[in-house]
Amino acid sequence: ITFADHENGTVSATLVQILSQKNDRNELEMLVGSVSLTRRLSEGSYLCRSHWEQHKEPVKTVLQYIYGKEAEKELSYE
Repeated sequence: ITFADHENGTVSATLVQILSQKNDRNELEMLVGSVSLTRRLSEGSYLCRSHWEQHKEPVKTVLQYIYGKEAEKELSYE
């Protein structure tokens, strides 16, 4: 997901989901394997190294939410 695309570069985030399944109570269970943030700078821009640490938890939460919504859609087709 690219969530910032401007003249200073691009910031994108990736969630690698390892497992999703329904449990005995018909609830969706998920195990998150990895979350990463990538910043590609435009020429002449500088890198704020604290950017990832400041936004790690919100980025992870948003990615998990998006993945969960997609998983719910897939399960409703079964």
